[in-house]
Amino acid sequence: MRFHFVNVVWGEEYTRTCVEVMLPALLSSGNLAHSALAGNARFLFYTTPADAERIAASSAFRRLSQLMEVEMLDLTEFRKVTGSAGMAKYRLMNACQGHAVLRANEANAAIVFLCPDLMVSDNLCKRLIELADEGRTVVYVAGARLCLDGIQRELGERFAGAERAEYPGIAPREMVRIALRTLSRNSRSLFWDAADVTIRPNHLWWRVGEAGFFVRGFHLHPILVAPTVPGIIPVQSQDDDFVERACPDLSRYYFIGDSDECSAFSMGPDDEFPLYQTPGRYSEEAIAAYVMGQPDIRPLHRRFPRHVLRFHAEDLDETWASVEAESSQILSRIYRLIAANEPRGFSHAQWTDIFHSRLRAGTGT
Repeated sequence: MRFHFVNVVWGEEYTRTCVEVMLPALLSSGNLAHSALAGNARFLFYTTPADAERIAASSAFRRLSQLMEVEMLDLTEFRKVTGSAGMAKYRLMNACQGHAVLRANEANAAIVFLCPDLMVSDNLCKRLIELADEGRTVVYVAGARLCLDGIQRELGERFAGAERAEYPGIAPREMVRIALRTLSRNSRSLFWDAADVTIRPNHLWWRVGEAGFFVRGFHLHPILVAPTVPGIIPVQSQDDDFVERACPDLSRYYFIGDSDECSAFSMGPDDEFPLYQTPGRYSEEAIAAYVMGQPDIRPLHRRFPRHVLRFHAEDLDETWASVEAESSQILSRIYRLIAANEPRGFSHAQWTDIFHSRLRAGTGT
């Protein structure tokens, strides 16, 4: 099978992160340098002419060009379809990814959806190749958010330097240890026992001691998509409507449930999304109201939390089974609340008001 790696990137900050952190981590022997990709892969950058020059000047790009065909596509021609206001950047990314999907369809290739602020462990690409060869059409990862400054402190020296023939990978458990030290504020607000929560709890997390955590998420990142229905492009985003229409056989979906297989994280400022943070406590009633009030949590997404995505720096023990069982009971109650209350037909605004009131109720205010 052929693979198209797709990255939409523009702006000085994202471009710098791309060439200094994201690409070097992807150039390890278990990732883009994996022998199975030789002659079977293409890397597509959707970027501006100025940012294309910055990318091409990097040593990581020169190494990438030795491994596979690389294309720079000018994203400015896609701006006319993006509209205006706050969603413009997302529409632009969506338009570029839609173009990339059609390009992959023409080449009968699977698409690997990357982003400029992605951080991956070694063996991610190796595992994606194995799963595609097994007939999996969609592979999901949790995409937990890390603090970019922390990642740069942890890994800056590892990736710095002149030309390299090889780039060191990050072993899966080392990646988890780094993640545990650098979880962003928004990520920390997703833990079930958090005191400062987020008003966008698309994931629910549980700690397991000091060496790991697991995720049950409504919105997960489809890092690999091998469409079985060609000609389908994202209307909202690749993680909203696209996957189910392009790959309708849900039995061929795969969820990376153990970080020993591989892991993928995203990076950003520790203080991003400040308006999403609020004092409160999660409860089954709050999360049920949130789900019922979110039209972008589609029936497909409601299936996802049944999958446990584990991140661990040490061997799994009986504690994991105990905490997972507790989370399963919580989810069962959430699903029962949804089944009992959704027929009431409340509007998005009404469910949102209930969600916020339930968050506040958890603090006694």
